[in-house]
Amino acid sequence: MQKQYRVLLDAVRQFSVNLTKTVHSQRQLAGQLASLGQQQPELTEEFAYNAEIQRSSVLNAELLLSALETVYQGLSTLVHHTFEDTMLTIKQMNSARIEFDAYRKEAQALKAVSKSPNQNDPSHNRRAEEAAARFSVCEENFSRLKSAVDAKLRLLHENRVRVMQHNLLLLHHATSAYFSGDERKLEQTLKQFSVKTISPYNLPIPRSNNAVSRCNTVNRSQTSYEPHPPVPYTNEQSPQSGTINDPHPGIANGHQLDAQ
Repeated sequence: MQKQYRVLLDAVRQFSVNLTKTVHSQRQLAGQLASLGQQQPELTEEFAYNAEIQRSSVLNAELLLSALETVYQGLSTLVHHTFEDTMLTIKQMNSARIEFDAYRKEAQALKAVSKSPNQNDPSHNRRAEEAAARFSVCEENFSRLKSAVDAKLRLLHENRVRVMQHNLLLLHHATSAYFSGDERKLEQTLKQFSVKTISPYNLPIPRSNNAVSRCNTVNRSQTSYEPHPPVPYTNEQSPQSGTINDPHPGIANGHQLDAQ
């Protein structure tokens, strides 16, 4: 079961990583659309409402990313702490069981020899008593750990059900609201589940060759989509070509982005 939850944990993180990449691309797209809208008056309106829809999508994606981060943290605690603590106690119990069985066999063997009619060796009787004492200690330790395992398995089940009910409901409502474009419902969902809104630039992304690098912290309330200043055409480019020589590659919305 722990392995299955690890796979689920990795899937949630990968979803967050991919969505964060999409947000970065949409920010670039929104900025470029707004810039072209200023440079081409005959298409200002068309560029403007396309830039606005990208901006709205980015804001909704940030809300979904906040929900995904909450789900990830809940799963991470379950996998890396609750499961691990229970498994550690189970391993300790299994070790105690092996020790318990070994001392039990030793104590039984020495006790059987001590009861022999021809056995009058005081040292042997002493070893039998010592073995019986060691077995008693091991038996007590094994019983204690067995009770601890029973208690932790019960708590694990209760915690798992409670955590997953909460996070699965959050994931369902947030995802359905995002893909239906219902920003109000998305905001209400985060408020209902007490989700702290965070910027995608603050999300912990695993380091990999394909992962988007972490950017500087951006407050969502301060995020703007002001277009770049108009850029003059070069001799090789013309308005008819539909291409613009942007002197700020990789810049969107005033934030430095890594190459995708």
